[in-house]
Amino acid sequence: MKLARLLLLTAFFLIPASGQVSYATEAAPADVTAPAAVVPPTGTVEAAPGDFSDDTPAGAGLTNPEAHQAPPSLGETPNAEKTKLIQNYTSVSYDSLARTLWAMNVHALDDDFMVDNFLRITECNLYNKFFMNEFEWEKIRDATRKYLMKYKEDFPRRYEYVQPLFLDRYDFALKGFSLMKDSAFHQSTRIEFASNVYMKSKCGNEALRHVQGYPDSAILTTSRPFKLTFIRVNEALAKEYLSFVKGRYNDPKHGRPAYMRIRIRLDQHLPDVYIAQGVNSNYGGVIETIEIFADRDMMFKLYEQAVY
Repeated sequence: MKLARLLLLTAFFLIPASGQVSYATEAAPADVTAPAAVVPPTGTVEAAPGDFSDDTPAGAGLTNPEAHQAPPSLGETPNAEKTKLIQNYTSVSYDSLARTLWAMNVHALDDDFMVDNFLRITECNLYNKFFMNEFEWEKIRDATRKYLMKYKEDFPRRYEYVQPLFLDRYDFALKGFSLMKDSAFHQSTRIEFASNVYMKSKCGNEALRHVQGYPDSAILTTSRPFKLTFIRVNEALAKEYLSFVKGRYNDPKHGRPAYMRIRIRLDQHLPDVYIAQGVNSNYGGVIETIEIFADRDMMFKLYEQAVY
């Protein structure tokens, strides 16, 4: 039974305030949010590569989309480490980031204001309907405390997101593609993996922006710098990739389009970071894997690597 349904029952006095309730965590949304920027250690923001549309149907132009796997390459994920890809990763949303803060014990269960703001983000319709009735709301708030106490350990700590990037011309000597300058990672230790996700919530409106205690942007801070300037791709796969992208955003100045799926693990909550666009939650953790695809539907894989 989902949180919203149980809270509605509580509000209508079908569940006593002292009763035992059982909850199930909600499924993660299917969409994936691309980050807005890579943040270097100095705290300034480097503009991330611009997004671009890709209306090509899934698998279009591929002779056998399911057969595309990463080519042999330096740094490619060894078979023994590919079990890391089996982990459950959550798509970035305001709901999921709010839950992660509770998983990290950032807020206290006896803090009514933070419990209320959690419901404002994760159950906004319920919040709008019952918040102004103190008697009804007190029951909802108590039921939410029990839910958080029981399930916060299961809230998301692993995330995945997709970032567009551009590849340069094929290097026959090194057997692969360099990333274009604006797409490359140069010893990055701070990576913004969520930006302005208040628009990716159940409410999807401006009213959720800057909810106190719940930043709508988030940064991963790693102890080991992440560098990615080149990917190895064998010639046969490179030829098919060039055929696939031919005529679509094939500008020598900007390179050829590709999509990188980044999977991360958050280990601890660090002090918030304040940059130009506002407050960012800051998490210590690691990049676990990266995968690079030719298409937005992520069926044509060019490269994969276990980073941690």
